Amino acid sequence: MGSATFTTSSGGDAGAAIRQSLAALKVITVGDLLYVGEGYRSQIREDTFNGIDANGVPFAPYSTRSPYYLYPNGAVGRSPAVKAAKATASANRFAKTGRIGIRTATGIKYESYAAAKAAHGVGGVNLYGMQQHPHMLDAIVVRAGGSEISQSAGAFFSGSSEMDAFQANQECNALALGFYGDEADRAKGNNEGTSTIPARFFFGLSAARIAWGERAIAQRMLIRAKAGGGTAGSTSSPAQEISDDRNDWVPF
Repeated sequence: MGSATFTTSSGGDAGAAIRQSLAALKVITVGDLLYVGEGYRSQIREDTFNGIDANGVPFAPYSTRSPYYLYPNGAVGRSPAVKAAKATASANRFAKTGRIGIRTATGIKYESYAAAKAAHGVGGVNLYGMQQHPHMLDAIVVRAGGSEISQSAGAFFSGSSEMDAFQANQECNALALGFYGDEADRAKGNNEGTSTIPARFFFGLSAARIAWGERAIAQRMLIRAKAGGGTAGSTSSPAQEISDDRNDWVPF
C-alpha cells in the first residue's frame, strides 16, 4: 500500500497546521478578554444611560421629595477667591440651564433632585452626575493579564491592537471590570442602594451579556484557527486579512 504526504497550500506541514488550529480553539488570550471586557463596559454604559439595569428593568425614578442644592464649583475654602469662583460657577450654570431653580450665593436650589436633573436636560434616570468631578460611568476600568483599558471606548477602537485577534495573545483566564479610587463607593451605593438611594443594579452581567462574551471569544478563537496559528505567545498574524474583516466580529 502506498502512502501520501499532505501539505498546506503553501507547502507546510499539514499535521502541524492542524495542531496549531486545534490549539487556537483552546486558548483564551489577554486580547480576547480585553475585547469582551470593553464590550461589557460599553453595554453597561449604554443600558445605564437609557435608564435600564443589568437585568433590563427600568431604574427607580429620581427623588421628588425634598429640595436639592447643586454647587457647580466644589472647591474647599472660605477665602474671597474661592467664594468668587463658586459664585461665578453658580451663575454660569444657572444661565446655561435656562435659569431654572433659585440662585444662592454659591449654588442653585431646585425643588428636588429630579427637578435638578430635568433642568440639565435629563428626563429619565441615567446615573450620570451633574457635578464637575469625574463622572462615575466614565471610571469603569477593564483589566486582564496586567493590561488595562479605561475611560473612552473610542480610544480602544481607534488605537488599540486588542481588536486584532492575533495581538495581546498571551494566555489569560481572568477578566476584571471595576471601579477604583473615589468612584468605587459611589458606584457601590448606586448599585446596592443606601438609606437614601434606591438600589439601581446597573453594574452586573446578565445571562445574555455573558452569552455575548462567550460568542465573541469563540469567534476570535475561530479566526485564529482559520489562520492556522496565532496561538498564545506567537507574534505573527498568519492571515491578517481575516482578523481585519469586521464582518467576522460579534458586534457590541
